[in-house]
Amino acid sequence: MRQKAETSSGGINFDRLQKILAIYLLICFTLFLITCHKPPIAKYQLLSESSQRILSVTEETYLRIAKLQHQFTVTTADRDKPITRDTFKPIIDGQSFDLLPELRFRETAIEVLVNYFRVLQALAERDFVSEVNPAAEKLAGSLKSLTESSARLNRPVTKQGTGLLASGANAIGRSLVHKKRIKALKSVMDSSQVDLVQLAELINSTNEKIKRFVDLMLDRIIAHANVARPDYDSPQRFAFDLRIADTINEGENINRTLDKLSQAINEIPPAHAAVRKMLDKKPETWATLQQLTKDINQISKSYR
Repeated sequence: MRQKAETSSGGINFDRLQKILAIYLLICFTLFLITCHKPPIAKYQLLSESSQRILSVTEETYLRIAKLQHQFTVTTADRDKPITRDTFKPIIDGQSFDLLPELRFRETAIEVLVNYFRVLQALAERDFVSEVNPAAEKLAGSLKSLTESSARLNRPVTKQGTGLLASGANAIGRSLVHKKRIKALKSVMDSSQVDLVQLAELINSTNEKIKRFVDLMLDRIIAHANVARPDYDSPQRFAFDLRIADTINEGENINRTLDKLSQAINEIPPAHAAVRKMLDKKPETWATLQQLTKDINQISKSYR
């Protein structure tokens, strides 16, 4: 009786402590079960937001390339002939050197990437049932546009992106039941990894060609500027030099941004594989996702 009283008044109540510990363990186990069946939603949001940011900066870069091409065609136009509707078009000896169709083709390929990650995000998030079908439809539409664009350029797309469409479509039926969300994500990502690598290679395949053309346009613009440059004491000299300096800076900035975009796009497949590994609760370093985040932050500052 004395021992029980001491325990209840001034000592440790072991019965109460045991009950508290049991409740705490039960809560921890319940939380563990819940988190085990949840995909890393924040990581899918990161992939989706990163691809969207890549698309936004790509669109801005291609717009600047289009403006540089227009300036190039005006600068190098034949001044000895009357102006016609074709005078300032990118045509030499009847052959077009227009970069815009190639740029639009690459832009469409990036849209496929964006819509694929939207499908994954829709599958991963809590209220995903109503989001999967629209996301998959957008993916199908962007792939159709990519196929049509490649046909116009005589660049047939073999399997790049095809697997992404098949995976997205097949995942819809499997993902409508909440319990199968993880299984659907695994299936989609496993069957899409190789196609994702090929799509990234397709997007980056002509970057060096575009950079060389930007350099060529800059060199020709500078050559014409040296011929037409106002005299040193002319009041037009400063404005003329400032315009050419801005053009040179623009071209160099475009090429730097193209390099950054290539690096960011190359990080997409490894980041995709890292997030897929998280679904199996396998140990995974954060290096790939951290590198992707770093690359996205860099391209976001390209045109400040």
